[in-house]
Amino acid sequence: MPNFIPPAAKSEGQTLNATTDWNPAWAALASYLNNGGIGNSQFSSDPSERLAGSKVDLGGGVSASAHASRHEPGGADEVHDIDILNTGTLLSAHAARHASGGADPLPAGSISQAMLAFSAFGDANLLMRKHRQAWLAKNLGLTLDSGPHQTISLSSSTAQPVGQGVVRNGKVYFGCVGNDTVVEVDFSTGSTVDIAFISGDDPRSLLLVGTDIYVLCSGSKKIKKIDISNVVTTVVAALNVAPCDTNMDYAEGMCPNSDGTVVFISYKVVGQVNPTHVARVALTGTPGPTHDFSSGQATSDIGVPHFIKRGAGSDEFVVFVDTFGTGLLYRRLASNLSAVDTLVFDHNRAVYDGNLLVVAEAAGANIRLVNPWTMKEVGSFAMPGGIGIDSIWARDAIMFDGRACFFGARTTGSVQKPCVVRIPVPNYGGGIVMQVEDPGANVDASGFATDGSFLYVALGSTTGQSKILRTLL
Repeated sequence: MPNFIPPAAKSEGQTLNATTDWNPAWAALASYLNNGGIGNSQFSSDPSERLAGSKVDLGGGVSASAHASRHEPGGADEVHDIDILNTGTLLSAHAARHASGGADPLPAGSISQAMLAFSAFGDANLLMRKHRQAWLAKNLGLTLDSGPHQTISLSSSTAQPVGQGVVRNGKVYFGCVGNDTVVEVDFSTGSTVDIAFISGDDPRSLLLVGTDIYVLCSGSKKIKKIDISNVVTTVVAALNVAPCDTNMDYAEGMCPNSDGTVVFISYKVVGQVNPTHVARVALTGTPGPTHDFSSGQATSDIGVPHFIKRGAGSDEFVVFVDTFGTGLLYRRLASNLSAVDTLVFDHNRAVYDGNLLVVAEAAGANIRLVNPWTMKEVGSFAMPGGIGIDSIWARDAIMFDGRACFFGARTTGSVQKPCVVRIPVPNYGGGIVMQVEDPGANVDASGFATDGSFLYVALGSTTGQSKILRTLL
């Protein structure tokens, strides 16, 4: 407040002096009233000397303490927009400054998961396919992985990938009989690498043991190995030697025993009385064939053998199908391929799921279940719905991934197209037959591989359209 000090008070009988007593007080009051009244200099910063907002009426009965409410939403003088620092930029348009390309864009990674409420994005904004993720990627500055359904064409259209594939270090491998290579496909980069084999090798089924990939070479009758650096070496120099038939024509299908030291393969001898065989082949010690079994049937066709184990020694068996006549199912000792028992059974291709053989009929009519330990059929049901099947095609286009059995097939119709039969385990019913690609007529789903998350399907034919398809399991 003002620091003016009036003259001292006078007692009764004292003389009031105009010069020293009245005139200074009069002059100070006149100056105060004639020079602006109460101004900033007359108010103290001391809170105890301030006027309460409730004591100041701004008109209309609105006190200073309640004035802010007039500018809030719904107030008499609601604020609709604000010019930021007289820059001409309104507060309502301020968000654009922080968007990509704005004056103050948000830096990468500035939005954390903790800043987003649970379920802040609805399912409609989080669809599986990449082309539907563009909005999310653009607005959050994300780089999204490829959609789960993807096809990569091989460098040679006639490479013809076939048989059992493997996945090593995130890359999928298939043998290609059309150009004597094993193709390495990297779906994270969309690239392929052709691992060269010798002309005439016809690399077919693959087997992963540790980090080494064993390759059954159908044409040259060898087993070769691809190490972690993709260097190719020969493990078994000749399969067409005793005790196998020296006239071996081609081999396909390869399964290991329990420790990967022995494999079992099937092969054919064209034009002979006993054209189909299963051989036991050692990969360690002295690599090469140790035992051989011949079906002895002129028109038989043996599928991929399956190793089954319950206990040890005499409880280790090999089971395989034979299409001779009405069909046969063989179970033989894994140690020497000596006979155990045979089941007469109408069937074509079988997958072993660790408990039962899941058998698909050639015409695509039924799925049958066989207990390989009792050699009895324990169930059957119609082929699952979906695309119609003309035939279960490739002998070694079969796989069990731990959750379902898969068979490569062709669709019905004048233009047969590749399809996959999926039989879920353990309920076996409720599967699906699905067309996986539309590359044209007579292109086969000729092989499978899996990494536990994706199913990889080899597609190809002698006329072209060689591709590897990736789809979610």
